[in-house]
Amino acid sequence: MFRLTVNPGRALTTQFVYRPLWNASIPHQAVKFLTTKTAKSPEAKALDRLKEKIKTAKANKKKLEKNLKEKEKDIKALVSQRKKDAVAEEKAKLKEKKELAKHQAYLKDTLREPRPYTVQNYFAKVTKTPVTTLTQGFSALSESEVAKYQKATDEYNHALKSILTPKPVLGPTSGYQKFVSENYPPNVTAAEAMRKLADEWKQLSKEEKESYHVPEVEVERIKKIQRDWEQTREKEYPKLVKFKQEYKFTI
Repeated sequence: MFRLTVNPGRALTTQFVYRPLWNASIPHQAVKFLTTKTAKSPEAKALDRLKEKIKTAKANKKKLEKNLKEKEKDIKALVSQRKKDAVAEEKAKLKEKKELAKHQAYLKDTLREPRPYTVQNYFAKVTKTPVTTLTQGFSALSESEVAKYQKATDEYNHALKSILTPKPVLGPTSGYQKFVSENYPPNVTAAEAMRKLADEWKQLSKEEKESYHVPEVEVERIKKIQRDWEQTREKEYPKLVKFKQEYKFTI
C-alpha cells in the first residue's frame, strides 16, 4: 500500500512520491518528478513589456530632469555673469569718458596763455585784501608804494610768461583762412570783419577761390608745427602749475 504526498515548496511543480506505508518486502520505487510550467498569456507578456518601458521612461525622465536643472543652473550663472560684465563695461566706459573729458580740459588749459596780473591783483595777493575793498585799499597807496607793487607785478608776469613756449606763428591751412588773412578789414570788430569776409567769400567764383589754395605740403608742415608746440606745452604745463602754487607774493 502506498501514500500519495504533495511537496508545497514548489509553486509550479507537482511532485508525486510513492512511499510504502510500512516496511514491507516489496522494493521501494521512486517515481521521477513530474514538472510542469505555466505558460504566460500574450496579455501578460505585453504587460511585462509595458512595465519595462515605464521603468525605462522613468529613468530617462529622471536623467532629463537632472540635465535640465544643470542647464538652468548654467543659464542663470551665464545671465548673472553677463549682467556683471555689462555693469563693469558701462562703468569702464563712463570712467574712460570722464578721463577723456578731464584730459581734454587739461590740454585746453595747457594751450591757454597764462593770464598776467594787474598791479591791483598783485596788491590783493600780498595784502589778502577782499575784492569788495580792493579799489579803496589800493587807492590809499602812495606813488612810491604803487611803484613797488608795479615792479613786483612785472617780475611776476615775466616769470610766468617765461615758463611756457609761446605759440608759433602759423600760416593758413585752407583757402578760406588764406583769404581771411589777406583781406581782413581794418577798424572793425571781429564779428563785423568775419561777417563781411564770409559774404565776400561766397561771392567769389570757383577760379577765384582756387587762387587761395594752400598746397598740401604746406598744410602738413603747419600741422606738424602745431602738434609739436602742443606736445611741448603739455610737458611745460606742470611747471606753470607748480610756479603758481609756490610763488611768494611779496614786495
